[in-house]
Amino acid sequence: MANSHSPLDAQRVHYAFRTEYARVVDEGFTLLELVLTLAVVGILLAIAIPTFLSTSKSANERGSQQNLNTALVDSSNLFQMNGQTFALGTPAQYSQFASLAATSLATSERELAFTTSASSSPATVSVYVSAGGNGIVLANRAASGTCWYAIDNPRAISTTVNKAYKLRPYGTGTAAATSTPSPKTGTTAAQVIYFPTTPGTYYAEVNGDSVSADCSASNPKLTGSGAKYQLAKSTIPG
Repeated sequence: MANSHSPLDAQRVHYAFRTEYARVVDEGFTLLELVLTLAVVGILLAIAIPTFLSTSKSANERGSQQNLNTALVDSSNLFQMNGQTFALGTPAQYSQFASLAATSLATSERELAFTTSASSSPATVSVYVSAGGNGIVLANRAASGTCWYAIDNPRAISTTVNKAYKLRPYGTGTAAATSTPSPKTGTTAAQVIYFPTTPGTYYAEVNGDSVSADCSASNPKLTGSGAKYQLAKSTIPG
C-alpha cells in the first residue's frame, strides 16, 4: 500500500510554507540588494534611452525627408505640365509665384500642407519659386528640429530678375551671386542662407537651429553657434 501523509502532516507543511513566506515578505530587500538593483536599472536606462532617442530621431528624419521628396516629385510634375516653368501666372506676378505653386501642390498632394511661410512641422512644406520661374525651393522641418531643403533648378537662376523679390534664397541679389559655403557653422546672430543658382537638384540640411521660423523656403536662416548647415548636389539626373 502506498504511503500517505496524515492530515496533521499536511497542516504542518502548509504552516511551515506560510511562515517562510511571511519571513521573506517582512524582511524585503537588504540595502545592498536595493543598491545593486538600482545600479543595474541605471545601467540599462543609460543604454536604452540614448538608443531610443537615436532611433526616434532617425524615424523623424526619414519621415521629413520622405515628405520633402514627395513634394519634390509633385513640383517636378508641376514644372512639366506648366510648360517647363514653376511660374504660375504672368511674369509680372512673380511675387505670387510661390503662393500659386503652393496652392497647386496642395491640390495634387492632399496629405501635406503647403505654405509660403516657414515650415513648423513635417506635415507642412514651405515653398518658394524664383522670380524667373526657373527654380523652386522646398523646406520641411522634422519633429527633431532639423530643417531639410530641396532646391530644384532645371535652368540657371537669373539673380538680376530674382533681385526684385526681396525674400530670395538664391544668391545675394547681385550679378556676382555666391551661395553660402558648405559646411557652415552658425553664430549667435542669424545668418541668411543662399542656395546655388546653377542648374541641378540640391539638398540642404540645417540642424541645431532651435528657431522654427528659420526653416523657410523663401528666407532660410542659420541661427545659433551650435547650428550647422550643409549642402549636397544630387547625383541623380533631374
